[in-house]
Amino acid sequence: EGDSITVTATQTDADNNTSAQGSDTATVADETAPNAPTVLIVDDGTPGDELLTQAEIGNDGVQLQVTIDGTDFEAGGHVTLTINGGAD
Repeated sequence: EGDSITVTATQTDADNNTSAQGSDTATVADETAPNAPTVLIVDDGTPGDELLTQAEIGNDGVQLQVTIDGTDFEAGGHVTLTINGGAD
């Protein structure tokens, strides 16, 4: 990551004529994915039972806590939070 790579090439035909050298240079990009966020449904009184009861939710709606590693987003990254369901 961050290093430069240069590739050079020539080609030779059947009569042993060799072309001039061609080349290209590129910088190796950061291909490392960011760390996974931690998601916690704060209201879930029994984590792992895959149920969220009205009693657990109470009158303040579902409370979520999402934790990310801030260093993963220093260069303009973003977080997308998608909540499926919850219409009932």
